[in-house]
Amino acid sequence: EKKGGRKCWNKDFPASDLIVLDDAFQYRRLKADKNIVLVDYYRPVNKDHLLPMGRLRDLPSRVLDADVIIVTKCPCELEDEEKIAFAAGLGVKDFDPRLCVGKACRGRGKKAVCHEARIFFTGITYGQSHGVYSTSDPRYFYSKRLILVTGIAKDTPLRNYLSDYYKIEKRFNFPDHHKYTTSDIQKIRACLKKYPTAAIATTEKD
Repeated sequence: EKKGGRKCWNKDFPASDLIVLDDAFQYRRLKADKNIVLVDYYRPVNKDHLLPMGRLRDLPSRVLDADVIIVTKCPCELEDEEKIAFAAGLGVKDFDPRLCVGKACRGRGKKAVCHEARIFFTGITYGQSHGVYSTSDPRYFYSKRLILVTGIAKDTPLRNYLSDYYKIEKRFNFPDHHKYTTSDIQKIRACLKKYPTAAIATTEKD
């Protein structure tokens, strides 16, 4: 609890040294000590639009207010020139791929305020498949057919990865943070009856 802030409603709750919030960057009244913004490599904010025309909940230029920008889902091999071009598209100039630092400015002319912008380009490395339960039949790990079930924002990278090893017979792509219903389970079970030798794969999150 910081000085001047509201007291915690639970008096027995111990004081915190660090508080991490998810999806709080667009909350302007919140003055965070450090802001980290994630940008999808395939959906950069400079090529997206505010809701309802796009998926942005804040102005694209606001990304320059972040202390750190993490570009996610990057290709395995990304050249320095591509990183520089991507950073420039976000509004970060003079980006140094080796130091992961560039210059970002807000405003124009004499009113422009410039600061150091850090951008890190990251990718996804998938681990081995694991059975959800200890009683999972290990034979299904060797199946070449797959039923894919996901409830994430974008399953394209996962689908591309699995396609190299399996024939995806059916894909259930539910929205992010999807709450599975009885109807959803019934559809998956019906699909399993149609492809009895197929394995069912999902993400650790799901």
